[in-house]
Amino acid sequence: MITAEVEITMDSPVESRVIYHALKPEISTPILRGIAMNYHGRDLRFTFQSPDTASMRASINSVLRWVRTSMSICKLVRRD
Repeated sequence: MITAEVEITMDSPVESRVIYHALKPEISTPILRGIAMNYHGRDLRFTFQSPDTASMRASINSVLRWVRTSMSICKLVRRD
């Protein structure tokens, strides 16, 4: 089993909490059972476990896309 951790620092603790709750339903699906997520302060931390590098890469890429999209939405909302 391969394990990887990714930690992303957000602009604020509020943004970290909002993105955590936005992604929680996606991360909790049975298909993505090898991903754990938590947050503390401004930091979001993801732990990935996968049997091979191809599925590890796919999982990390998916989560990073979701985080990037969520961050973009947070920035749009702050502008208003």
